[in-house]
Amino acid sequence: MQGHFAHCGAVSVLIDGPSGAGKTSLASELSRILSRCVRSYDSSLAGDLNAHTSSATTPAFDVQMVHLDDFYPGWGGLAEGSAMVASDVFSPEKPGFWRWDWKNNQRGQWHNIELDRTRRRCLIVEGVGAVTAANEKAAREFGGVIKVFVDGPMDQRKKRALGRDPEYAQWFDMWAEQESDHFDKLVDDDVQIDVVWCWN
Repeated sequence: MQGHFAHCGAVSVLIDGPSGAGKTSLASELSRILSRCVRSYDSSLAGDLNAHTSSATTPAFDVQMVHLDDFYPGWGGLAEGSAMVASDVFSPEKPGFWRWDWKNNQRGQWHNIELDRTRRRCLIVEGVGAVTAANEKAAREFGGVIKVFVDGPMDQRKKRALGRDPEYAQWFDMWAEQESDHFDKLVDDDVQIDVVWCWN
């Protein structure tokens, strides 16, 4: 994947996949690498993020990360949160989002995002619902777009997710149903994924 950024200017990376698949970990690693420098090499998009096969480098990206967990409007709000990527995060007038106060189950503060397609910038948007046809279209107004899907075995994903947040157990099945609806819509809308990363 790393070599895909060697000649990019402004780019948005949309990372989707079911709960516990490793979206946040991938986003964090990608941010770490891109905020330093990108080595130029030829490889598959699905190659090892840590692979380095040449000494040629290009300037670092100004990287920002957005987590859909920060603005889903509650446990029943996957679809609404997904729609906010296009309407809010990639808004042409005022890019950003309303944080969700999970403790009080209400809207929190507004968070601004800086989007500038004239400089070497990367916005990483990760979470279930990050990839949709509408989100891709909105993101393209600010530069290139790379759509990533991360997945893994259900039992291991659930173990990872509950290990991170034990209180999630009561919501896991409800959330999984919303995930299924979202993934079905991706198929119905014929959304093409650029990078698929599955682990066992």
